[in-house]
Amino acid sequence: MTTAGDIVNRALVRVGEVGIGQSVPAELSSAALGAFNRMLRSWKSKDIDIGMTADYALADEVLFLVPSPAIRGDTIDVLASQGNWDANANSPALASGSGTKGYYYRVTTAGSTTLDSVTSWLADDFAVFDGRYWQKAHNSDQLLWALEALLVKRIADEFGQTPAPTLLEEARDGMHAISAAFMNPPYSGMDNALLYMPGRRVVDTNLF
Repeated sequence: MTTAGDIVNRALVRVGEVGIGQSVPAELSSAALGAFNRMLRSWKSKDIDIGMTADYALADEVLFLVPSPAIRGDTIDVLASQGNWDANANSPALASGSGTKGYYYRVTTAGSTTLDSVTSWLADDFAVFDGRYWQKAHNSDQLLWALEALLVKRIADEFGQTPAPTLLEEARDGMHAISAAFMNPPYSGMDNALLYMPGRRVVDTNLF
């Protein structure tokens, strides 16, 4: 489980505010968390919505649920975790065409339970009900990396630092990964965003 505090603390180390292995002072964590939440709110104003409905606290789990185009929009606005799902044993029991819009389950055991058009599930996939059908979404470590890279730049900006060129390049690549996956309307190459590699240019670099 990755928390907002994990991301904030790693970013503080990378920007040089805290040494590797050192504890992070509470005031510094709080200031960096403020930068984290302001960054996410600014993305939302640019129609890059990662599903945040309220400001994160340090202990809050950060979940990147990367949807297919079929489950974007108002379904994302009402996402509500229902816990874990065993896709091999179908436990708890889920059925095609039946559920509550926005409810989702994290797959803990891979399996081939058929839910509407989906027949294959891997651990850490998500089953999401869009009001009519079950859809599959992904938890992306790539996007967590992108979020951290962008937070490093944001913290550097707000703390009056000049980030190193390598950090600026990572932030630029990170913004491409985030915006390609979450821009609304979706970027036309969104499916490829899940296979994103640093250096690939897909959207306006001025977004960050």
